[in-house]
Amino acid sequence: MEPEQALKLVKADTSLSKELSLFFKDSHYPAQTTIEINRKLKFFNHYDIQADDHVTYVLLNDENEISGLATLMFKEAWIEGEKQVIGYATDLRVSKERKAILSWTDHFLPVLEKEKKQRNCKYVFTFISDKQSKAYNAFIRPRKTNRPIPRYFLYRKYQYVFLHGLLPFAHDRLPGLTFRKAEYSDRDKLIKYLYKKKAGKPIRFIDSQTDVLRRINKLPYFELDDFVLALDYKNNIIGCVAPWTLPTTEFKIANYNNKLAQSAKQSLKFLSYLGFTKPLPNSGEVLNLNFLTHFQADNPDIFYSLLHFTYEHSNKKELITYRHFKGHLNTFPPKMFIHSTLRFGLYCMLSPEDPVPSFLKPSPYKEPPDFDSPFLF
Repeated sequence: MEPEQALKLVKADTSLSKELSLFFKDSHYPAQTTIEINRKLKFFNHYDIQADDHVTYVLLNDENEISGLATLMFKEAWIEGEKQVIGYATDLRVSKERKAILSWTDHFLPVLEKEKKQRNCKYVFTFISDKQSKAYNAFIRPRKTNRPIPRYFLYRKYQYVFLHGLLPFAHDRLPGLTFRKAEYSDRDKLIKYLYKKKAGKPIRFIDSQTDVLRRINKLPYFELDDFVLALDYKNNIIGCVAPWTLPTTEFKIANYNNKLAQSAKQSLKFLSYLGFTKPLPNSGEVLNLNFLTHFQADNPDIFYSLLHFTYEHSNKKELITYRHFKGHLNTFPPKMFIHSTLRFGLYCMLSPEDPVPSFLKPSPYKEPPDFDSPFLF
């Protein structure tokens, strides 16, 4: 019997862009409705719009086929007011082969330590869906714990809320407020409002109003007039939101996996004839996700009103989604909306010898971190 060939972990470059896209396409979210995620254009464009400093590693078998994938991005950030470089591990994918899962955990820690040391980075964050069982087995709860592997500490739970419809008896937006698209004359006032809201976040990526503007300008196909403003009677901004479609990624319905999902699809289709909901696409069709970014509101009623306005002015074929961190009462899914959710966990990855920092202590009712909404999916 020939000895089993070991898998190898290598740093990927643009020459692997096509192979990475194909491997990524085969990694679905195994929920009741399977979502296929495709990278459009060049594979690495998705990371370029998020961070200037990123590196991708792939696990290759003896035939040089990809069996695992992970990307590390590094940004300047403030944790509890302290400036530092933090890492962000995304697109954690591993094939279903047991050998790949075991090899990935063995290889990943040395690579993680090397990249952190080069940048004097103490903390790396990542997210995993509750439905990604293979990723959980490889990263969060490996069977063998006597090996040197990264430790994953849950920082916050969150969910993506998908708005399918508005109930016929839903109450209207708050009276006395104005809701409209932002204009150039609103720019300084809007940037000041966003900075005030983001400055108190436990993890943030801005430290000035200039940083806020730079972060907005970094998103492609994103303009100031994409913002919707909520204004009080004195014309003060008391809430804002910016719908945005991710240009580097295509979401597609791969399959409705069971009778419950198929029944929900048919119900939404029937209710759409009555004007209450938006129909879902058929299997194999594109799911047009519209992410609500920079979502800020002074209270839950203003949040609901902005959500109501944005939904009513959205395209019939768009599925609006926003991110809700558990315990953040302002963004709790309103009962007036017909909605579904997809749950995730935001984790901090520590080396085996690292002490647990104080910010990882359970604090579900604190302000949520300021990670960009479309990039935690």
